Amino acid sequence: GEDITERKRVEDALQASEQHLRLLVQHLHAGVVVHGPDTQIMLANEQASRLLGLSVDQMMGKTAIDPAWRFVREDETVLPLDEYPVRRVLDTLQPIRDLVIGVERPATQDRIWALASAFPEFDAHKRLRQVVVTFIDITDLKRTEAKLQQRDQYQRALLDNFPFAVWLKDTESRFLSVNQGFVQL
Repeated sequence: GEDITERKRVEDALQASEQHLRLLVQHLHAGVVVHGPDTQIMLANEQASRLLGLSVDQMMGKTAIDPAWRFVREDETVLPLDEYPVRRVLDTLQPIRDLVIGVERPATQDRIWALASAFPEFDAHKRLRQVVVTFIDITDLKRTEAKLQQRDQYQRALLDNFPFAVWLKDTESRFLSVNQGFVQL
């Protein structure tokens, strides 16, 4: 009787711990997707669903994913399947950090940008148990970066077409920038 009672107590404690961890993962601000060694998705939180524009059912492989859904590189070319974070970790068994990827989401007809990281987890026998991939939304950062680049290009064009020499120096009199008027002078 005592062995069964102790086993039941341990099983209940493990189940409570697992439920607590699942609850923590569900409330993270980062998207989390856990893949098995065969790439099958074992767990995905709601933030991953929102960021990736896929339902949890689609991620769990129960329904088809729109062929227009895809990851893209920063240069906006399509990211091939073998470069997806989970594939890279499975191929190398090494973690990857801070991979900037775009997510084309056909349901909302938009693209978000995410910072993806992924790492392998091994069992006690050093066999791959799962790959954990996280996504952090950096869309606002990428939009701000694009606006700054646009502004810089506009300022450069304006300065280069200005009829006078213009230069910018730092506090130690090193040139930071010059326009075409300065170069011609």
